[in-house]
Amino acid sequence: MSEMNKKNTAPEEEALEKEEITDREEKPTQNEKVDVTEIPAVNEEKQEEESEKKPVKPRKRRITKNIQMYVTASITGAALLFIIMWGLFFNQSLIGTWTYEVLPEETADSASTADEAAASGIVAYEFKKNGECISTYGSMSINGTYQIASTKENGNVVSISTLYGTYAYKITGNAFTGRKLEMTNLYFDDDELVLKKGRIKDPLTPYENAKLDERLNGKWYDAENDITYEFNEKGEMFRTTSDGFVVRHYYTVMQTNQILAKFCAQFEDSRTYGYEFDGETLYIDGFVVTKMDK
Repeated sequence: MSEMNKKNTAPEEEALEKEEITDREEKPTQNEKVDVTEIPAVNEEKQEEESEKKPVKPRKRRITKNIQMYVTASITGAALLFIIMWGLFFNQSLIGTWTYEVLPEETADSASTADEAAASGIVAYEFKKNGECISTYGSMSINGTYQIASTKENGNVVSISTLYGTYAYKITGNAFTGRKLEMTNLYFDDDELVLKKGRIKDPLTPYENAKLDERLNGKWYDAENDITYEFNEKGEMFRTTSDGFVVRHYYTVMQTNQILAKFCAQFEDSRTYGYEFDGETLYIDGFVVTKMDK
């Protein structure tokens, strides 16, 4: 009986031994390396399947932001283009400097020399944003004011204090062909002016090798005649009267305690001023002048 049992269990034991051997062959030992490439990438496949199942969200925010930037840039560009076009072609503002040439026959008289009668000058009107108007003729100028109004009868009108009048005006032309300002006096038909937009060149040049007196630099006031003098290191001299009339000169000091100062109206001219210092007191043409900016 025991022999029969041995015979029956022998095949089972052999089968178990084979399974253990195959298990040992399939399982790597501690010294053996596992080839990762032979392991199926289960996780990656799952991730790919999950990503394919999930719907892709549209990038609404980025698209909306791009549209907003495009609209903003378009509006800004259109506004800049409008400003440029308006400034070049449709600008009807008086702000700026306008000039016209005084012809010789307008100023010549019986006392004029041949050179004076043949000379012409440039008059300029500078209209500022603050309502100030500076009228310049050569190196002489006077400060005044202006006011603009719009009327049904005469259209745009401007009152200029330095011209003591009110003028109807219109502006024509553009930045390429040149702008013109036409002004007609409302009370005198023969008082018409045609001015061009633009600046004037400085009609004066400093004296060559000018001798300057540094003690003169600064502002001085002649109280008796209500005149202000101003000298600077450039050799300029400004003489301002009580009514705001300013004459700009270039000066040089002569040996006889005199200031030789040249100025320009229709043509260049000069005059002399006597001056002397008595301590800190300055006399110009015999009148005491007081330092204003000590």
